[in-house]
Amino acid sequence: MTSGWRAFSLFLTLWVSALACQRQGEVLAELSEKRAAVDRDLARAQGTWTVATVGDGFRVGDGLRTSANASARLSLSDGSRMSLEEKTLVRFLASPPGKKSRVLDVQAGEVALDVGSQVLELETWAGPALLEPGSRVRLRKNEDGTRFAVEIGAARLVRDGRRLEPGDALEIGIGAAVIATESVQPKASEVVALGTASDAGTPSTAPSVSAATAADAEVEQARGPDRVDLWAAPGDSLIIHDAHPPLAIGFTVTRCAGLSLLELAKKGRTTVGTGRVSGSVGPGVHRYRLRCQGDQTSFADGTLTVLADAGNRRLSTVPPSNRIDTDGRRYTILYQSVLPKLSVRWPNPPTGNAFTLVVASSGKEPRRFSTSTASYAPPNGVLGEGTHQLWFELGPERSRPTTVVIQFDNAAPTASIAAPAEGGFAPGASVSVLGTALPGWTVNVGNQQLPQDAQQRFSGQVIAPADGAAIAIRFSHPLRGVHYYLRRSSR
Repeated sequence: MTSGWRAFSLFLTLWVSALACQRQGEVLAELSEKRAAVDRDLARAQGTWTVATVGDGFRVGDGLRTSANASARLSLSDGSRMSLEEKTLVRFLASPPGKKSRVLDVQAGEVALDVGSQVLELETWAGPALLEPGSRVRLRKNEDGTRFAVEIGAARLVRDGRRLEPGDALEIGIGAAVIATESVQPKASEVVALGTASDAGTPSTAPSVSAATAADAEVEQARGPDRVDLWAAPGDSLIIHDAHPPLAIGFTVTRCAGLSLLELAKKGRTTVGTGRVSGSVGPGVHRYRLRCQGDQTSFADGTLTVLADAGNRRLSTVPPSNRIDTDGRRYTILYQSVLPKLSVRWPNPPTGNAFTLVVASSGKEPRRFSTSTASYAPPNGVLGEGTHQLWFELGPERSRPTTVVIQFDNAAPTASIAAPAEGGFAPGASVSVLGTALPGWTVNVGNQQLPQDAQQRFSGQVIAPADGAAIAIRFSHPLRGVHYYLRRSSR
């Protein structure tokens, strides 16, 4: 497989206690049914395939594949079930660093997953999706990308709170773009609908006045971390890339005569400090507010988005390609570095050879493109950021108008950090900072701006904090906001 193909492998992360406590050699799934030729291999001999037998157990590194006209069914250790269609290959992977979970890589073909009695987390390039108990999702991987569709139940995208109902789908194209097709917009009440959702990315509201009053009564027991990885200004909203979250974030406060209170909405947790106040945040989106003791009104609030990202992925410079069907849906395309190339198709078109694709973009006159077939790839620049309506015409007939929204993915990587390595330097040491940023981003460490060459490569020598705090590499863009990449010392 190419590196691009690997980058878009679809991971199933099972957030269940049964899997969380398993060790590397324990059975993660068992083959319960099979039809026709079904093979398996072992972690110690990947690529050496033998006939799979009902009752076979699968451990980390093991794989299962089905041939043409074959199928298989697996029972997972949390009670979920997985069905493999023909020409499908799946492999069990080790848990990501810092996660107590098991991961399944769907490398080719089609899989149906029937969720058991506990919430499951589906990890995709678009971020995690939480699957309700009893849901059924279908996963398809081919040369065009990966499709994740909800057939029964519901799923919620952790990154933005969007809820996927039966008939909704998430598509990942080959390239650095994500397509989310939506038929239902999430209601405010649905954002936290999964009651057993993990801490990662669960939106919630600010703490209530009663919670604040209780915090005031227990301030002596609520000191935050002494060692802070990143200092922020009150009211900052930041995106933080950290190889090993959680991280400790701190705020310097000058307006409170006594204690300052930091309230993190997600955990309902309040910490206090005098002049400075800190708290611990894990992966996900965290709303916070700052107030003075005895005053129920906050003087600053913001959002902290923490991504479990080591910051060493190669930045994509190739426009991703994705296919849009004029099927009446609303497509949201999140691009990460280069505007995507789109191929538009009229599914089940009438017979003819004189089609017209109409593109109606916000604030512009509709544009028309002639084509001899019911598919067309608009030239670069036709579909930029914004909202577009697309439809085909053939004489008096026309396809269903389809909405395409193209947005920059603000949580996407903005840089690739070559040095320093996480844990690769001592507190107080002189450290080389090297990497590559996307065009338009300015790079700083503290008050020191790091120069960039014509290829956006940056470099500089900085002094690591003597107290063991992380080196915080700051990337800022006049339109895209601020991202921080953290590198910790060997403290």
